[in-house]
Amino acid sequence: IDELGLIRYVNLKASTDLGWTDRELTGRPIESLVPEARRSLLSAALEQAKAGSGKPIELTFERRDRSLVLMELGCTAVRTGEELVIHAAARDIGERRRIERKLQEIRHWESLGVLAGGLAHDFNNLLTSILGNASLAKNILPPEHETAHMLDAVIGSAERSSELVRMLLATSGYRSRHSEALQLDELLDWTLANRPLPPQIRVAAEAAGTAYWGDRHAFETLLWSLISNAAEAYGEMAGEIRVAIRFGYAPILPQAARAASFEEGDPGSGECLGIVVEDHGSGMSPEILDRAFDPFFTTRFTGRGLGLPAVRGIVRAYSGKLLLETAVGEGTRVEVW
Repeated sequence: IDELGLIRYVNLKASTDLGWTDRELTGRPIESLVPEARRSLLSAALEQAKAGSGKPIELTFERRDRSLVLMELGCTAVRTGEELVIHAAARDIGERRRIERKLQEIRHWESLGVLAGGLAHDFNNLLTSILGNASLAKNILPPEHETAHMLDAVIGSAERSSELVRMLLATSGYRSRHSEALQLDELLDWTLANRPLPPQIRVAAEAAGTAYWGDRHAFETLLWSLISNAAEAYGEMAGEIRVAIRFGYAPILPQAARAASFEEGDPGSGECLGIVVEDHGSGMSPEILDRAFDPFFTTRFTGRGLGLPAVRGIVRAYSGKLLLETAVGEGTRVEVW
């Protein structure tokens, strides 16, 4: 690069990675290869190189197809006679960053699992004592006793707390040792009949008599978390949630072309149980999707932020696959395999 920032020479690797020919790049300002918001960082790196104090920086470059690539860029000024040229060497570090983020996420989930699992087991023991003694006390007292309604409040709060503990256990990836043969169509009907949905939300279910061996509480939590999350996407508006339960093969990539997607897990090549829940509500921006599976993150004022994290934990516990596709204003599709 010359002192004005014009490219004088590129090697084959640079032109291949960026999608331009060497002739197209020669004579072009290097800043044109960098998004406008990052050009000040590039200018500073070039000035530091001219002053002899340049250090490698991380900088986003824009390829010919408008895709972005994160690179580590090092600039060194070299004087040849009366001319000062800058040698710029860059390497793609996007994959390294992705691996680092994945490792950090794995450590985060491991720590969360240990914390949530330990807390949930301790709280379960406490709740068993509270619920058991409150129920016994209510049975001993006559129905018209003035403290009976207080005991009802204690029992109700303990049962809601127990549900929260189950959500925490699910989020941590805990898998119960107890399993039974589940008729998932019947479990779906039971969940919809016993859980409150806003009156303006309609559920269209397509679930054959599908049997699966698993923990009832986990699959009830899975179904309700997916359905309630879809219902919240409509806010106060009326809308429909489509639920499909079937056996089949997990798709390699999301089926719909949405603006943002999430994919995790590999259940193998065999036939799988598939649960698909789709809405046409508000959808999620890429920024929201990046945090959607973080425990206790919610965009709803009254939410606990454990719905999608619990889904993710259950899918991990059953060595499954999770797919999510979403677009702002178009809705969200979640697939569990």
